[in-house]
Amino acid sequence: MKKIINNPLNVVSEMIDGFTQSSRDLLKLKGNFNVVVRSDYSQIKDRVALISGGGSGHEPAHIGYIGNAMLTGAVCGDVFASPSAKQIFMAIKSVAGKMGCILIVKNYMGDNGSFSIAREMCKSQLPDIRVEIITVDDDISSILMKINEFSTNNNNNNNNNNNKNNNNDNNNIKDIRDKYKSVTNRRGIAGTVLVHKILGGLAEQGKSIDEILQFYNEYISPSKSLNLVTMGVGLSSCIIPSVGSPSFTLGEKEMEIGLGIHGEFGIEKVELKPSKQIIKSLIDNLLLILPYSNNNNNNNNNNNNNNNNNNNNNNNNNNNNNNNNNNNNNNNNNNNNNHNHNNSNNIDGNIDNDKSLIVLINNLGSTTGMEMAIATNDCLNYLNEKGFTVERLITGNLMTSLEMAGISISLLLIKNNQIINLIDIQTNAMGWPNSVLKPYKNKGDSILTLDENDSNEIKYDHLKSITISKENSEILKEMVLLGCNSLIENTNKLTDLDKQVGDGDLGTTLENLSQSIKKSFDTIPFDKPCYAFRKISLNIQESIGGSSGLFYSIFFLRLSNSLYERSTVDGKNQISTQDWGLSLIDAVNAIKELGKADIGDCTMLDSLIPAINKINQCCKDNEKSFDLLNTLKLVSKEAQLGSESTIEMIAKKGRSSYLGERTSHIMDPGAHAIEIIFKSFLQLKI
Repeated sequence: MKKIINNPLNVVSEMIDGFTQSSRDLLKLKGNFNVVVRSDYSQIKDRVALISGGGSGHEPAHIGYIGNAMLTGAVCGDVFASPSAKQIFMAIKSVAGKMGCILIVKNYMGDNGSFSIAREMCKSQLPDIRVEIITVDDDISSILMKINEFSTNNNNNNNNNNNKNNNNDNNNIKDIRDKYKSVTNRRGIAGTVLVHKILGGLAEQGKSIDEILQFYNEYISPSKSLNLVTMGVGLSSCIIPSVGSPSFTLGEKEMEIGLGIHGEFGIEKVELKPSKQIIKSLIDNLLLILPYSNNNNNNNNNNNNNNNNNNNNNNNNNNNNNNNNNNNNNNNNNNNNNHNHNNSNNIDGNIDNDKSLIVLINNLGSTTGMEMAIATNDCLNYLNEKGFTVERLITGNLMTSLEMAGISISLLLIKNNQIINLIDIQTNAMGWPNSVLKPYKNKGDSILTLDENDSNEIKYDHLKSITISKENSEILKEMVLLGCNSLIENTNKLTDLDKQVGDGDLGTTLENLSQSIKKSFDTIPFDKPCYAFRKISLNIQESIGGSSGLFYSIFFLRLSNSLYERSTVDGKNQISTQDWGLSLIDAVNAIKELGKADIGDCTMLDSLIPAINKINQCCKDNEKSFDLLNTLKLVSKEAQLGSESTIEMIAKKGRSSYLGERTSHIMDPGAHAIEIIFKSFLQLKI
């Protein structure tokens, strides 16, 4: 186990200290209660207090959601363990006032038990404070498995969807939703974050407990409205600090579908799929539960089934009305506790479009930003294909499971336009993202298109004016080809060298560079060398990243520019032997300037500089009778000696320089690549 902690038994209390000492908006309750509250708690006791909590390890939940328009306080249990009833009671006692308190509880046995006992304690010890519990149970995976509707096999999933589309099995969808309502042991996971934000906004507006409960039951509650659903996928387990080992293991090509947030198994271990297939599987299963209008359900093949869809809509409307009536009855029963519910203050604003969503894409802990962005793109594209409008998109580390790799997707169907307003209320809660916006409906809207009169093409046709003979152009073409082939053949050797002193990617980078140049060979006019070298430079820029790509690109760019400038002096418009030598010197200087390096720094220059110097000397000394093959033999030897000289050097530039003496006794891979290129020229046939 590798974690930046002290004593594994103290991680929660020390974590809380870190949160509260770094924010003036948070206070830690004195004593060993692991309770954190808003710093302005005493000024807001005229509003309904919202308290959430549970086991730690889900950060930023729950402390990160304490703030205006969100939670009033949070209670932290040990890692993945419920807090005690006493801890929860102390939180209620600290922040609740005359408007009462709502406890937001994720649906787990331990959390339900502790929060229920704390509520019972309040009846005798805090009789003037009304305390209600909201249970969030947004995870759909367990119910889908129980009713045999869940499938992660891509082919089966497609077949199932096609069958549903062709048969328009609306009764089956309704049956799934009814069964979903009847199951009481569904887990509460990342959808809880949306509950914090929406109910927090209502409390901030001064709404009563009854108004908040009614809004939750009618528009959000997973078990009553079905409007909030979540499902996740994990690529790794996590390690509880006090345990010290993973709760389960996965192979390199395995993933867990439908897992919770406590390091437990999912409901199925499957083969790792590409992002698009993972996202499609999650969303398809979420849409089995989400009660959007069935006349749009599986909309690709349902144009001829409007009557069935309308009948199903009526059934859904009747179900919703029954639920709403039940909710109203529950709220009216609350009036017996002397808490008046003012019907005139009911929150209105129903919207007609029932394919509008709030989408929350949650990082389970250690998923990279790159993966999150790819998953987000796939999610938005697929929902758009399905005809949904994403009104707000929330992404990031929101409800984690320590360092677990994976994501979950939560969909909230917007049945009341107040939900958007509540999501948009500004908060100082540190865990809530600051950039919650409506994403572009059309992907093209996010693309910058230049004016028609502008062009993104780089103009360099003037370089074509400098030409060489067909014989020399064939020699130049063969040399470039030999260099590319030699780098491809030595990919593994260069990779092994680079692993010892760098990040291990030089071999593949130069292989890709060489393959890219070879692919464009037919478009490179080697009889026009200035133009040819410019095309090679641009090819490298467009196809290869990293510092190696930069150095090779600027070498050919400067070589192109210098050859053109030298060959056009006084209108001569031809390249002399000395022009070649001096232009190659200029090209090397371009690398020196860009990398701020020189010979002796243990880089590619230790091989390249002596090799190019030898070429320049031969060009200068043999202007009239230049012998290319003999020159290449001399140059190859210089490149080899320069490469070997790096073995005893300590890198002063480049990524290797960060390793200090650890790079000693290892040949610089960049210098060795230059040696390989020049040695390949010895195979030249003239």
